[in-house]
Amino acid sequence: MTQSVMDESVLFDYDDAWHEVNGDGGGNPISTAVDQYMEQVTLKHQEDKQAALERQYEAFERYIQNLTAGGFTPSTPMTPGYGFGTPLGTPGTALPPFPFPANPKQMVRSKFFYWAQRKEEMFAESLKRLKSDVIRANALTREANMISRELGNTRRQTTYDVTLQIPAANLRPSKIKAGTFVCEPVIVVRRSGMSGSQLWTVAQLENKLIDMREMYNDKLNGVIRESSCASSPEGSPSHSVPQSSLDEVMIDPFFESQEHHNLIGVANVFLEVLFHDMKLDYQVPIISHQGEVAGRLHVQIYRVPNCESDVIQSPEREYGEGLERAESLLGKVITCRVRIKKASSLPESLSHFVFCQYSFFNLTEMLVVAPVFDPTQTSESQTQAATFVFDHEKDFKVVVTEEFLEYVQDDALSIEVWGHRSGGVTEVGEPRLDAEEKNKSLQARWSEVSRRLELWTEFRELNETGQWIPVEVRQQDDVATGGVHQLKQGQQRRLVVGLSLPQHGAGLPLGIDTITSVSIGCVCVCEAGQQRMLDSYQEEDLERIRAQWTLALQSRQKYLEQQLDSLSSISSKSEAELEREHSLMGQWVSLTEERTAVSIPAPNSDIPGAPCDWIPPPGVEEHVPVLFLDLNSDDMTGEMTSDENTPRIAGLHSFLPKEESGGPLVMLPIVHFDDKELIATCSWDSSIHDQPALNVPSSSNERVYAIVKVGVRLSHPCSMELVLRKRVCLNIYKKASLTDRIRKRIVGADPLHRTAVYYDVVAHLPKVGWVTCGN
Repeated sequence: MTQSVMDESVLFDYDDAWHEVNGDGGGNPISTAVDQYMEQVTLKHQEDKQAALERQYEAFERYIQNLTAGGFTPSTPMTPGYGFGTPLGTPGTALPPFPFPANPKQMVRSKFFYWAQRKEEMFAESLKRLKSDVIRANALTREANMISRELGNTRRQTTYDVTLQIPAANLRPSKIKAGTFVCEPVIVVRRSGMSGSQLWTVAQLENKLIDMREMYNDKLNGVIRESSCASSPEGSPSHSVPQSSLDEVMIDPFFESQEHHNLIGVANVFLEVLFHDMKLDYQVPIISHQGEVAGRLHVQIYRVPNCESDVIQSPEREYGEGLERAESLLGKVITCRVRIKKASSLPESLSHFVFCQYSFFNLTEMLVVAPVFDPTQTSESQTQAATFVFDHEKDFKVVVTEEFLEYVQDDALSIEVWGHRSGGVTEVGEPRLDAEEKNKSLQARWSEVSRRLELWTEFRELNETGQWIPVEVRQQDDVATGGVHQLKQGQQRRLVVGLSLPQHGAGLPLGIDTITSVSIGCVCVCEAGQQRMLDSYQEEDLERIRAQWTLALQSRQKYLEQQLDSLSSISSKSEAELEREHSLMGQWVSLTEERTAVSIPAPNSDIPGAPCDWIPPPGVEEHVPVLFLDLNSDDMTGEMTSDENTPRIAGLHSFLPKEESGGPLVMLPIVHFDDKELIATCSWDSSIHDQPALNVPSSSNERVYAIVKVGVRLSHPCSMELVLRKRVCLNIYKKASLTDRIRKRIVGADPLHRTAVYYDVVAHLPKVGWVTCGN
């Protein structure tokens, strides 16, 4: 009897236990409590979501009111103004696809919540589909890892993992506007003892698994295949299968022995410019699989003028009439010219055998664009520069139809940029970055978030014929502002300021909207030849950058130490844990190098605050100040202050030496502004400063300095204000001496009329090296 009871207890399995715990017959209090708690959590989540949606609608309503108050509607493009960031968060969250009438508000509210609910349903459906794809990919990788372990050599084990990335086809704007998920699972293939990894699609792994299963079954059944894998690399799982013929060749199904090209990213160029009399000349960002900027592609797109399409067009048409202009071109043939100039700031790991490919509207084949080969430039220097010149140009004749108008409105010209990890030379052993290469990588990351900006000043006076002509600038050894402006006593003057982006500058795309204000003041008189020369250099923003960078490195160091402590407590580590420990140790060592590289940067590097070991152009100051925008790297929409109608202002408190103790700055009226050249002309009366040094001739042993303060409004990377400062040196004279007139006749060279200063504008801190390498 006792034995039979014991047998029944042994037969009590997992299913019986589950039914006992979860069954309704017993009225399990644990199950009831869990269900009640889940109901409370679900209810709390719905309440929080509804409250967040209410706040989102209120923010959106304020956004629409701000637009209508300025004379704009949601359907009109943003015109020059302070610009209020869309409150819907991410760039993929576009405006709801319905109009917003002034009344009634309840209808607008209901439509908004319907649009939000529909968007959430699409998100849930896409998330469900993505989960199923990830589960399927994980099942395939488990099988592949099992076969690899059974057939492989542990010294050169091949492993398979699942990750998410954005395929090239989903980097198009039409895919992003569809509202579905743009990422998909891919397989990361790594082989022990080899650097880097390979990315396979799920379909590619399925095809490889067919060969893997056949090899595994042959090993279990002891079958010797005639087409052996004698050519598979040593340590490959296929190498351990019995071989009978050394003449037959079989491709290793576990690893791609021949490396293929890798997609660096996709550059999307919108084509609405084809309906306007202008040329699009832009450094298009190249978006990688991870959704990050992986370089810049210099592209030019415009419509080639012809009589048929341009006879009824007027170059003075406004941007808001673009739709009417596009409809007027229906049925006509237009010639679209596409120019691909060069690719810059590409990742060094993929800067080998770079090429582009794209397809225009209704073209089935892909056009491949190869770089221009320069026999005088070595491959090593090309890789270091990470810049490839294409100089590609092609014309496309297109009949403007409704389909073409829809293509221009909803899609873009997507140019794929491909590269190769290997430069064609086989390296022995695992390559490692030395200190110099790490410093180059750090410079490349800083150059991606910074851009050089030039601010120049010029003074003009009336000549004998009543024309405004620029005054002469003379360079002095004891003057660091670029030169001394020669002003005639008692003359009417105009101050001209201008902005420009040097062509050699790359990295951060910087869009200048307008010059909002110009001021001059803080006049001071110094003795010639003083020990400290005054210029436009200040380190206020540079100190903020270094402080934030130090905090980021300290946070990373704390994290690395925690991870290393947890790994060191493990007695027997696996190969993956040993590899991770080695990687973490290398990152921990590199922290000191990165901290030193930013605190004491190398001369002429792209790191902010680097010493300038150069000979500046005539009239340009030697030192380059830094201006820090301090934007959010994940959402550069322009963060507002406490007052929502006031945009952020960068450089407001970046005072120059002797600025706070000097006289007041007087705002000048702008009499003319050239929006194409970004030049502002102001009227200036020097007598309003109550400074005798500006009204009497200057002596030979004194220097008169003043500060020019310029307000600039940016349109990109976000709508915000900048404050730039330029110190100028002035010399007041009564009339030109005989010596000066003789010198001008003898020399005969074109005199200098401008002085300038270069600014390094930094948007935000770059992504740290370990994040870049991990991607």
